[in-house]
Amino acid sequence: MINIKTNSKKYNELLLKQFPSLKDEFEQYTSWQDGINTGSTLVYEDIFVPYIIKQLVNNNTSELEKISSFIESLIISSDEYAVNIAYIAILESLKSNANGQKIESFLKEKSKKEYDELTY
Repeated sequence: MINIKTNSKKYNELLLKQFPSLKDEFEQYTSWQDGINTGSTLVYEDIFVPYIIKQLVNNNTSELEKISSFIESLIISSDEYAVNIAYIAILESLKSNANGQKIESFLKEKSKKEYDELTY
């Protein structure tokens, strides 16, 4: 059985560790919810995806490489919760956004395959 609160905390902390610049926005977003235990799908879709899109718009290639490696690590993990975050919250959101679609050229092998299989 998946423990959502434990997993949310784990993956929210991972996001903040990898991308510390998101801390203030994260705290503001989760302050009226469950804090660090706020569902990761929501956090990644509402905090991380806009950050990714901003990096794409600004063509910040070094940060986009870091982002794509992070997405790949979620996709190739053996953790179903992490894969769902990457697939639903990140890749689906990016594919449905014109600027977000620019991520395709940065994606690593497994996440690119998942991205390409998404249909709209």
